[in-house]
Amino acid sequence: MKLQDVKAVTFDLFVTLFDWRGTLIPLIDELLSIQRVRADQILDQWRTRQIYYTMLDTLLGKGHTPFLEITRRSLVHTLKSLGIAVDRGAVDKLVNKWNDLKPLPEVDETLGALRGKGYAIAVLSNGDPETIDSLTKKLKVKFDYLFSAKQSGLYKPHPKIYLDAAERMRLRPENVAHVSSTVYDVVGSKAAGLRAIWIDVAGENFDEVEFEPDVRIRKFSELLDHL
Repeated sequence: MKLQDVKAVTFDLFVTLFDWRGTLIPLIDELLSIQRVRADQILDQWRTRQIYYTMLDTLLGKGHTPFLEITRRSLVHTLKSLGIAVDRGAVDKLVNKWNDLKPLPEVDETLGALRGKGYAIAVLSNGDPETIDSLTKKLKVKFDYLFSAKQSGLYKPHPKIYLDAAERMRLRPENVAHVSSTVYDVVGSKAAGLRAIWIDVAGENFDEVEFEPDVRIRKFSELLDHL
């Protein structure tokens, strides 16, 4: 299905454009060397706590905590909950690695093809501006816009983040398609009135919620079939 009337495409950053698992799991193995807990288990628990802290930060409304600080706190909590000694040097290296993730295959080629079709392309991320800048420099294609949650003072999936991005691009929400591999991000963008594309890498069932994606794909390059 081709999405009609889309003029700009926004992208989640960490999970959608970059190989966060492939980058972080080897480093966890190297730095923590834990035999009784697998590195992927540590990462999954870390990521879950990270998302929880971003949502808690938004719900409390007490000011915007930087993403890397949330990432640090969630890692420390994860290590403590698993009974792993907190090595501050290792924590620093793991947190800072979020600024140095490896791009996923097909990303540059597909982004270039979308630019060739005349779409504006943008990053719409929970990441801090410095992190977004660092990661996007790893890609060959330059984005037209870089949107950080910090600009809205709220984390995804709050609708304001998506609406602020559309407004800054001077577009109506329905003229923007948001692409993400994360369900809550897809739900947030759809609830805000954007078109939503879910990259369902693992072949999962979508959550039982009111706001479902307009398009579900399995690979990043399949975007070109719908835009």
